[in-house]
Amino acid sequence: PAGGAPQPLRLRLGQVNHLSFGPGRARVIGRNTGDAARWKRYRGGTAGQLWIDADGSGQFRRLHELAGNPGCPMWIGDRVFFLSDAEGVGNLYSCRADGSGLRRHTDHDRYYARHAQSDGRRIVYQCGARLWLLDPASGEHRALDIEVPSARTQSARRFVPADAHLGGMQLHPHGHSVALDVLGKLFTMALWEGAVRQPGVADGVRYRHGQWLADGSTLVMVSDASGEERIELHQAGVVRALPWDIGNVHELRAAPAGTLLAIANHRNELWLGDAASGACVRVDHSDAGRCEDLAWSADGGWLAYSWQASSRQRAIKLCQAASRACTLVTRPEFRDYSPSFDPQGRWLYFLSLRTYDPVYDSVQFEMSFPRAARPYLIGLQADGPAPFEREPKGLKHDADDASKDKDGAKHAGSAPPLRIDLDGIAQRIAAFPVDENRFGKLAGAAMGKLLWTVLPIEGQHGRGGHKDSTGRLEVFDFD
Repeated sequence: PAGGAPQPLRLRLGQVNHLSFGPGRARVIGRNTGDAARWKRYRGGTAGQLWIDADGSGQFRRLHELAGNPGCPMWIGDRVFFLSDAEGVGNLYSCRADGSGLRRHTDHDRYYARHAQSDGRRIVYQCGARLWLLDPASGEHRALDIEVPSARTQSARRFVPADAHLGGMQLHPHGHSVALDVLGKLFTMALWEGAVRQPGVADGVRYRHGQWLADGSTLVMVSDASGEERIELHQAGVVRALPWDIGNVHELRAAPAGTLLAIANHRNELWLGDAASGACVRVDHSDAGRCEDLAWSADGGWLAYSWQASSRQRAIKLCQAASRACTLVTRPEFRDYSPSFDPQGRWLYFLSLRTYDPVYDSVQFEMSFPRAARPYLIGLQADGPAPFEREPKGLKHDADDASKDKDGAKHAGSAPPLRIDLDGIAQRIAAFPVDENRFGKLAGAAMGKLLWTVLPIEGQHGRGGHKDSTGRLEVFDFD
């Protein structure tokens, strides 16, 4: 108190996160204690521990009598109060200094009790989005009604930019409208004219992955109106929920023809569901990671996706919708991603990290592969054309080529049944004649074109330039 340089006092107690004083020199500390709600029902080696010095001698004893993941110790009177999820959900408990007389004071069964604090007489803590107060002396336990008065300009209605909170975007099958999910709400609008519409419930329900079925009139989306995520169909004001146990959906794709839906969830599963019949079948699963980048063929008969083969490798797989059979079409030796079908049914495009041209570091004697990706294609038919070689014209007249191109353009919009020869398909891979780079996604386009995005190499701190600079959209023309 008189001043001077601070002197270290080594307590040799290890990592102490909480401290509470009891009568006299008694103390209770929390080691490894934190917010149990961040890792619910954790029982591993770094679970919370309460250690107590009941007589103030400086000798601490671990309270082995306490189960679960205890935290936030608070000494009130002759009892130690603390949070624990020993019975499944975080609640407030107390015990005597010797660990006996365990008592539970709250009965929350949905949200964890969190961040408890005490003034020596009462305890306040968070549960859900509310603050709760417990008075151990009287046993009173209630939620606090808190009002935060503010200036009128601060409490007035305001608008936030939708693009900063864009969850997903899907085009209408005919290309004239778009479906967006923004801040958990679903909106549809035409591209250039008309009002913005909000399907479903205006507030209180979270919608994601909104898109149209192939008929162009039925909206399909993921909704949590029931408390669990379910697929909902909206058509002409009628809402139909499909009772599929699909888990947490991270990707949903409607087939461009028919009524099939491809669903990838947090359980690393891939499901195919039929919105018309109500049938839903699990067709694939990975022990290493999620199925991603779902892409349908133009006829809706085949589904391509990126499958996690191990912690480091991803491969491209094809699923035939009719038979539900899934086949690897690239070897699981690299990181293959973003598959997309050629609209004319000749090739399957994808991106892959398999070009190893090392780059020296400018500061340290190290090497890395900052640009390892290139676009590739797979010939879907064994007798298909060579992708990057022109056929010799011979003595044909230019008018023949012009009429052929015109006839091909006239029939480009049709989607006949796609034929895929699976035998030897992994050997029919060709690299595009472009340099390796950081490619984001690609998409097959009509009239012999392919779109992809190229992302710049940026520093993590943004000191070398713009941190959030945008990438480039490029088009590759086979002709």
